[in-house]
Amino acid sequence: TNTSKAVNLNHEQTKAYEKIVRKINMFSPSLIEGVTGSGKTELYIKVIKKILLSGGQALVVIPEINLIPQMVKRFMNYLDCNISEYHSSITENNKYNIWKECADGNIDIIIGTRSAVFLPFNDLKIIIIDEEHDGSLKQSEKFRYHARDLSLVRSKNLNIPILMGSATPSFESLHNCEIGKYNHIVLKKRFFNTKLPTVKVVDVNKDTMTDGFSSELIRSIRNELQSNKQVLLFVGRRGYSHALLCKTCGWTSKCYKCDAHMTFHKIENILWCHHCGFKKKINIDEICSCKDGNEIVPLGTGTERVETKCQELFPEAKVMRIDSDTINNISKLRDFIKKTQSNEIDILVGTQMLTKGHDFPELNLVGIIDIDAGLYSLDFRGLEKIGQMITQVAGRSGRHSSQGKLIIQTRKPDNILMNELLNNGYNKFSKKAMLERSQALFPPYSYLSLFRVSSLNKNEGLSFLMKVKNNFAGTVVNLLGPAPAPILKKNSRYYYQLLVNARTRRSLLQKSSEIREYIIKQKKSNIRWSIDIDPVDLY
Repeated sequence: TNTSKAVNLNHEQTKAYEKIVRKINMFSPSLIEGVTGSGKTELYIKVIKKILLSGGQALVVIPEINLIPQMVKRFMNYLDCNISEYHSSITENNKYNIWKECADGNIDIIIGTRSAVFLPFNDLKIIIIDEEHDGSLKQSEKFRYHARDLSLVRSKNLNIPILMGSATPSFESLHNCEIGKYNHIVLKKRFFNTKLPTVKVVDVNKDTMTDGFSSELIRSIRNELQSNKQVLLFVGRRGYSHALLCKTCGWTSKCYKCDAHMTFHKIENILWCHHCGFKKKINIDEICSCKDGNEIVPLGTGTERVETKCQELFPEAKVMRIDSDTINNISKLRDFIKKTQSNEIDILVGTQMLTKGHDFPELNLVGIIDIDAGLYSLDFRGLEKIGQMITQVAGRSGRHSSQGKLIIQTRKPDNILMNELLNNGYNKFSKKAMLERSQALFPPYSYLSLFRVSSLNKNEGLSFLMKVKNNFAGTVVNLLGPAPAPILKKNSRYYYQLLVNARTRRSLLQKSSEIREYIIKQKKSNIRWSIDIDPVDLY
């Protein structure tokens, strides 16, 4: 019995579908840029339907385990075929069966996380990468790879199409569209005709603050709670950002040698750029032009601090914190999704884990506690990630009936790029931000590899990398660092890193393998090392 529904596409989706289908039998990479709720999934399903008719198989890669159940459900609504999910929460026994069934051609569609890209297929005819901009598609330890980039290689070898979808494409993919490597397909219409949320930027220099909450935000949360709506409070990722800002004159601890912000190391009283390794001893009282009148603050607040404050401010509300510390397996995740759907939670506090594709019917207000940690971060991708995050978070709010609200708290409300994003959307924002990126010569306008070493003694790794750097100085590539890794000390080992920045892919690979050979030759048993090409988590 075929109980599956027909896929009805609107005019815009139909045009996109026809464009894709024209090149269905060859290697043809397409970026599908569509606002949240524009019906990318329906488009995928319609294309896959056509693939299945000719007996082929499809692979759909999704960045997070927690998005798989709803994706499988939507596919099953429309398609009457064998769909299997594949991710780390499946038992070994089950994995083996999926490998076998997949290789025998008994499975039509695999919906899986990044490791699914290695499954053996009997007759793979299309690969789809959903949320292609997502950092979770990259594995940064042990075996380092990026599922999107590997999928491109795989689809090229098989001579099949690949679709990469996102409301907020990575700058790499946008650049590939610009230079004609990808087809660029844009979906502008929202599927349900709900308006995108209203945005309010709160200048926290002017508003009275209590522990990271502006009075504006507190008032808005109260309103939503009174009308039984949900609230999501978004907090930047790693507990603390260590860049400094002067509240009086607006000075920030920017490194004058590169486009990153310097980290304050309190114990030694130094600013240290984790990007290029430049160090500067400072006196906090004389750091900026206002001398005595200055008020220096660190940027950023952690999830735990926000959760505690929520419970204080709204004692009657049910608060739940969502980050990789609290949700570390699939059953906790299912529990969380069940609770949000059945209105057992009033306020969600979380990291970027929450911004991903979830559908919260009752969510009406999203508050971004502190955007500055992202705007002024060490990471040259900090701004890109913030732009993606705001757009994705905004897409979580008011998806169904009412128009949602988004409140952003910042100390610098006049940030040009942020205003570009809020007034003119991600597309215009990315064009402006990429112009800055090309002037600074960072990816996608150059190529990076990252050498990380660790040692038991504090400075051993640093001096080893110094030796590497001196040996390769003055060559075609630019060597940045050495500098401490984002987490200097882990398991009583000290981590340092050296970045290789090259103008061409070829010179990057050549120089990286020369450095690799050099490190192997040194035979240093007390030093562990790794290399990551096209690293994502640098800082």
